[in-house]
Amino acid sequence: MKPISRSLFPQTLRNRLFASYILLILLPFGILNIYLFQKIEVIMQDKIAERSHDQLDQMNQSLEDIMAVAFKTLLWLEQDQEIQTMLTQPPPPQSLTYKHRMEEKFRSITNSMFITVPQVYFTMLDFQGNIYSSFMPREGLSFEKITSESWYQELIHGNVSRKWVDNDPNYVSPDLSTSPYFVSLYAILSDSAYKPYGVARISLDYSQWLTSIVRSNPEEQNYTLISKRGEVVGGTGGSELSERIVKRVASEDSSGFFVDPQSETMINYSKIESVDWYMVKQIPLDVLYHEINDLKQQFFLIFCVLTAAFIMITFIISKNITKPLSHLQTKMRDVISKNFKVKVSEGKKRGEVLELTRTFNTMTDDMNDLLQRVKQEQREREAVHVQMLLSQLNPHFLLNTLNIIKWLSIRKDATDIAEVSVALGSLLETSLNSEIDLIPLHEEIKLIEAFMHIQKYKHKQQIEVNYAYSESLRYALVPKLSLQPLVENAVKHAFASLSPGAGVSNSAGFGADGKSKGEIQIRISEGNERLQLIVADNGMGMEQSAILKKGNLKQKSTGIGLRNIRERLQLIYKEDSSFAIQSSDKGTQIRLEIPLLIAEPYEKGGTPHVEGAIG
Repeated sequence: MKPISRSLFPQTLRNRLFASYILLILLPFGILNIYLFQKIEVIMQDKIAERSHDQLDQMNQSLEDIMAVAFKTLLWLEQDQEIQTMLTQPPPPQSLTYKHRMEEKFRSITNSMFITVPQVYFTMLDFQGNIYSSFMPREGLSFEKITSESWYQELIHGNVSRKWVDNDPNYVSPDLSTSPYFVSLYAILSDSAYKPYGVARISLDYSQWLTSIVRSNPEEQNYTLISKRGEVVGGTGGSELSERIVKRVASEDSSGFFVDPQSETMINYSKIESVDWYMVKQIPLDVLYHEINDLKQQFFLIFCVLTAAFIMITFIISKNITKPLSHLQTKMRDVISKNFKVKVSEGKKRGEVLELTRTFNTMTDDMNDLLQRVKQEQREREAVHVQMLLSQLNPHFLLNTLNIIKWLSIRKDATDIAEVSVALGSLLETSLNSEIDLIPLHEEIKLIEAFMHIQKYKHKQQIEVNYAYSESLRYALVPKLSLQPLVENAVKHAFASLSPGAGVSNSAGFGADGKSKGEIQIRISEGNERLQLIVADNGMGMEQSAILKKGNLKQKSTGIGLRNIRERLQLIYKEDSSFAIQSSDKGTQIRLEIPLLIAEPYEKGGTPHVEGAIG
């Protein structure tokens, strides 16, 4: 059963191209652009909110300026001597002089101080029951009714002399204003001695003021005035805020904005500190993001067109690539069954496909030639193997002959001949065993002892071999016949001047008196997971040995032993071994260094234990 991940992964080149385009280009590019559009929307939202706040702040400042003008107007009315005289000295009965003069005052103030304000309404009362106004009232003005209202009682009996009322009901004729509420400034008028002489009311129609400000704005935006109590006190036509939005705005203590997903509008609000109101501006999101939505549509239209074009081009290119590749794949399946005798026609192929076809044809030709060479080498190896089997018959016959000589020697009580036969048989048997390359150190030493046992009959104990190694290295693995040839080389060349039964005379330090002997030292040590093997002698040295060979034409040396050891070390340990020779007139030292590898012997019921490794 195929793994799920493998079954989901496209198997053909064409599908992989499509999947790569979708996963590596289309999907990341789409996600990136969605992210960028969202960032642009956030930036635009912040910029528009900032601009809207500036506009709201300007409107708030305009309203506060008008209220400041109304307050200055109140001070001017209070200081006007003519008005003070008319309010402190009641007019004669049925006289309209005071009324006309007061209306003239109101018109003059309106024309000079409230030019930009659509409507300002003045009302003044004295304490003798007279009322003066600048407007046509909705109902007849009654002195008793006005003086009974809460604001009047608060001014007369309270501790305040001036008061702003933000929800003063509209009291003028519907022909002049249809606004539900005014914002009014109520104040007690006092003379220079701080003696009250009348009451004034200046009312601002803020709904008409708000309408006149936004009338010139062509944008689809609505403005609403909300009090801190959560009441809608005014707004432009079509401005309808849900109770949820009104409560949220009224709960804020400063200016800000938020996006309302339900109404799909952005709400900007700015607080008017003087009356504790909020100026709220609604901007529909479709108006806010109109341009960016158009840009999105254009982008995704172009993106879809380019994607379709890319898919079509990819399909054409992949078809031109995958078709010859499929043909090449079929030919590759036939390579084995047809013994590499397969050719792919170049035809009309071009570019990489042509190069791939030529490379494939070259490869099949080379592999076919290689196959023929391998078959030829196999036949040659088989012939060599037959010759080797035949050549092994003679050494085996020699071993059997040595065995017969040993038994004949034992029967004749010729123990020396028997011992030599046993030693020679041991050396010959080890050399014939081609299946083992590494043997324990103690077995290699046994081979040296067998060789020296044979040599003692020639040199009469004139050469002594000394061993120096730790018992823990007894089972260290060394190449078979690595030390014995070195000892043989020392016996043959370092002590070449020795003759059977004679003394030795050379510069090495042992003479013909028979008291000094030739010495071969075998020192074995370990360190840093390496095994060092040193074979040193006190013979004549390699230089003097070479001179001696030139004088003795019968003595020939081919250097096969040392070269054989070097090559076997290279084959077994590669570059992880070393072979060094140091020679002087005092003797020769040969040092081998190999990886430390210790093989413990088998124990009954147990398993072999091996330490170290060949690098």
